[in-house]
Amino acid sequence: VSDGSNNYLTFGNFNGIYLVKLSSDGLSTAGNPEKIASAAFDAPYIFKHGRYYYLFATVGTTEGEASCSCTQVVGRSENIQGPYVDKGGESLMDGSSELLIGNSAKFVGAGHGCVFDVADGSSWILYNSYDLSNVKKGRTLMLDRISWVNDWPLVRGQIASFCSDKSVLNK
Repeated sequence: VSDGSNNYLTFGNFNGIYLVKLSSDGLSTAGNPEKIASAAFDAPYIFKHGRYYYLFATVGTTEGEASCSCTQVVGRSENIQGPYVDKGGESLMDGSSELLIGNSAKFVGAGHGCVFDVADGSSWILYNSYDLSNVKKGRTLMLDRISWVNDWPLVRGQIASFCSDKSVLNK
């Protein structure tokens, strides 16, 4: 991710989420990693939208297929280095966050999200989830549209969609 002047790498898991500045060629680090979120989170992804940087992450347990409790959450900051907070201003360093995609009667374990914009300006999240009708096949690749409401990302119903709003491939 870039702040317009520098490139950064975000990484970490349930031991903390970190951000480190990269060298100008992107082949090495240019400083020490800084912790930006607590050990409550896994699979970080930072996305810039408008004036905010959004830290998307996974929370919950990854074990148990149908009983997997992972959900996709988010926090935001005006600075790439944080602090990242939820809607109430509580810090992700303390484990707070906003739910983006939770469990439903059809899909559980939403996690490992990647957010992107397409040519028409719409935002989407690509992630994985278990389809409860066949958890033994492993995680299913999911794609959901993000709406931006009061500068916060929102996925309809805060659950995995059963179908896409419209195809992003057939434009």
